[in-house]
Amino acid sequence: MLRRSGVNGLVTCYLSESRERWIPVDQKAVALGGEVLVGLLVCSHSSDRTAEVTFADVRARELDIDDER
Repeated sequence: MLRRSGVNGLVTCYLSESRERWIPVDQKAVALGGEVLVGLLVCSHSSDRTAEVTFADVRARELDIDDER
């Protein structure tokens, strides 16, 4: 699972296998405007086969700065 959060121009990406323990894997300073667009994708690892996915339990919420500490 992948989780992304952004607070005060700092975006952090996390990975988790269980959704209980999130491990930060990357962090970058990003100048974000007022509106942020989010997308989900799936990738096929074969050039001759397509992939299909159903996303469930997807949420977007505004983070409290204390969430990142």
